[in-house]
Amino acid sequence: MAEVLAGAVLVVVLVGYWVARAHRRLSQVWFLGVAWRFLSGHRDDGRPGRLRRAGWRCGAAVMSVALAAGWVTDPQVTAIVLGFVAVCGLVLSAVLSWRWARQWKHRRVWLRPLHLAAHELAQVDRRRAPHAWLQVEPDRSAARLALPAGWSADDRDKKLLVQTATEKLGIEAPEVSWRLAGPRPLLMLAASQPPPARVTLADVLAAVDRAREDEPVWGLGKKSAVVASSLSGDSPHLGLSMGSGAGKSVTARALAAQMLYKGCVVLVLDYKMISHQWAQGLPNVVIARRPHEIHEALIWLGGEVDRRNEVALAGADLDGNVHAVVGSRIIVICEELNATMSKLRAYWRGLRNEDRSLPQRSPALEALDAVNLMGRQVLVNLVYMGQRLSVKAVGGDGDARESIGVIAFGRYTPSNWKMLAGDHPMPPPSRTPGRIQVVSDCVREVQCVFMTAREARELAVAGAVAALPHDMPGAGAVLAATAARIGSPDLLVSQGHATPGPRLVTLSEAVGEGIVSCKLPALRKASQRDGFPERVGLRSLAGEYRAADLAEWDAVRRE
Repeated sequence: MAEVLAGAVLVVVLVGYWVARAHRRLSQVWFLGVAWRFLSGHRDDGRPGRLRRAGWRCGAAVMSVALAAGWVTDPQVTAIVLGFVAVCGLVLSAVLSWRWARQWKHRRVWLRPLHLAAHELAQVDRRRAPHAWLQVEPDRSAARLALPAGWSADDRDKKLLVQTATEKLGIEAPEVSWRLAGPRPLLMLAASQPPPARVTLADVLAAVDRAREDEPVWGLGKKSAVVASSLSGDSPHLGLSMGSGAGKSVTARALAAQMLYKGCVVLVLDYKMISHQWAQGLPNVVIARRPHEIHEALIWLGGEVDRRNEVALAGADLDGNVHAVVGSRIIVICEELNATMSKLRAYWRGLRNEDRSLPQRSPALEALDAVNLMGRQVLVNLVYMGQRLSVKAVGGDGDARESIGVIAFGRYTPSNWKMLAGDHPMPPPSRTPGRIQVVSDCVREVQCVFMTAREARELAVAGAVAALPHDMPGAGAVLAATAARIGSPDLLVSQGHATPGPRLVTLSEAVGEGIVSCKLPALRKASQRDGFPERVGLRSLAGEYRAADLAEWDAVRRE
C-alpha cells in the first residue's frame, strides 16, 4: 500500500513538472501558447472561475476530437449521436431560457442595483455577474451576500453594507447575521417579525398617552413596535393614498380621535356625506359635507391661518420662535379628494357663470394652498385622503404636494407608488385589512389601529376637549346641539361659546380651568388614592367630579 501511494505521489509530481515545463515551452510558440491558455481557462482580465472555464473548454475540445474521429470511422452512428446530443441541448436550452426569463425582472430590479451599489464596499469586481454573489428570495424575505475570501472590514463598513442592502432591497428592520470565519464570508439578511394581524385601541392606548400633542400613532409595525409621526418634525401634513376599500376612513378616524383626545379641533370635509358619522355631534368637531359648506369652510380656514399668523407675529422673538397662543391645533380631514376637488371646481364654475367678475380659480383652493404652505407654524395640519393623491387631487398645485412628507399607502399600484414614493423600493402589496406602508424618510409596514365608532367617540372627549372657534362655520350649530343634548343648566351657551359649569367637571377640565393647581398626570394618580373626592358621574370614558370638592381637596393638599 505504501508503495502505491509513493508511486501516485511521484506520478503527480512528474506530471506537474512536465506541465510546468510544457507551459514555459509552449508559450514560446504563439499558436501553441494560445491553445494552452485556452485549454487552461486563462483570461487576461483576471475574472474568477478559471477551473470551471478550463473544464468546459477541455470537455468541448475532447468532444470535438471524438466526434471528428467518429465521423471518419462510422458516420451513421456519429450522426445519430449528434442528433441525440442536439435534442438534449435544445431541451436544456429551453429550460435554462425559461428560468432566465422568469428571473430576468428579479435580477434587473433587485440584484443589479444592489450589485452596483455594494460591489465596492464588498470588494467584489464590478464585472462579476450579480447572481454569482447575491442571492435574494423572490419575495425578498431573505438575502445572502457571499463576500470574497479575506474580506476585511470594520464595524462602520459592516453597518454601511447592511444599510445599503436594506435600502436597495426594501427590507425593513431585517435580522442581520454574519459568518466571517472560514474562507467564504457571508452576510445574511432575513425579514423581521411582521406586524400583528389586528391592533385595537387597547393595544396602543398607553402609546397614545405617551405621545406628544403633535404625534398621532398609526399603529404597530415590525416586532410590534409603535409607529408614530410628528407633525412638527416629520411632516406638517399627512397623506392617505389608498385604493377603494383599503380603510382610508377608518385610518382617518383613528388619527382624528387621537388628536381630539390631545386637545385639538377637527374640521372634516366629507363630500361622501357619511364617512365620519362617528364624529357627528361631538363638541370639538365640525363636519362640512356639501360643496358650498366645504367651500365656506376652506375660505374660513384660510382667514384663520392669516389671523393666527398675525398673532404669531406679535408674539415672535428675534429667532422666529412663536410665544403667543394662536389657538388650539386644527386638524383638517380632507376626505376623498379625487371627487371633492372636481365638485368644488364645478361649484365655483357655477358661481362664475352668474358673476364673471369673480376670479378664475376658486378662492377655496387658493386658501387650501395657503394653509398647506403656512399652516404648520400656527398649528393647522391637513390630512389629504384619496385613492390617488395626484397634483389635481390636492388642489392643482405641485408645490403643495411637497409639503406632504408622510404618506400612507394601502392597496397601492406600482404607478401610484412610483408617482409618490419613487425614491423608495416598493414592498409587495398586502391584502391584510388595515395593513399599510407609512413612507417618510423610510418605509415602515404598519398594522393600523382599529377603533370602533363608539371607541373613537369616547376617546375624542376623554381628554382635553377644546372649544370650537366662535366664528368657525357650523360651530354654532354644534354648540347648540351639544347644549340641547346635555340639557344641563350648568352648560351656558353665550355668543357661540360653550362654557362648562363649575358643578360637574372632568379631571382634565379641572386642570384646564385652574380648579386644581397640579398637572393632569399627577391628578390622575391622586384620584386612585384614598381621600380623593368621590366620582359622581361618567362622561364617556372620563369620570365627573364636583368642582367644589376638587377645589377643597386641592386647598387641603397645598397646606
